[in-house]
Amino acid sequence: MTIFHTGKHRASTDVNAVWLDLLRRPFGFRLFIEKLEIAYQFREGLRTRDWPKVQQSISDYAEIRTELCPAYLEGSREIKSLVDGHSGVCFPLGAGGGGGVLVFCSDPADLDASRAALGGAGYREIPFTIRSRGHQWIHSFDD
Repeated sequence: MTIFHTGKHRASTDVNAVWLDLLRRPFGFRLFIEKLEIAYQFREGLRTRDWPKVQQSISDYAEIRTELCPAYLEGSREIKSLVDGHSGVCFPLGAGGGGGVLVFCSDPADLDASRAALGGAGYREIPFTIRSRGHQWIHSFDD
């Protein structure tokens, strides 16, 4: 997995207001409940190193969040299109759909192809290191 930045920023206020409204409706509440099962499948996929399961759970989670708020993917549509073309999935990390986007491919070769496509399209990768006891984010885009 990797994270790229869209280069766009969107306020999350509108998105949060939409989600709050949907939580008050049976349809929206059911979708929020489904997200809990998907999060469990994601965790189990990580625990068992079942990378296709992890990829599917990311895809399912993004689909529900998009159903809850159609503008959710607005800031990352091009990234999604590029990653879809390399058998991967993406998940915007900000509530407003701009900013950081998690990119995941169960096959490392597909991830390399996604990285190359996204870098070629001018998107900046956000470097990070996962450690056995946590992670390290480097918040610098210095070349």
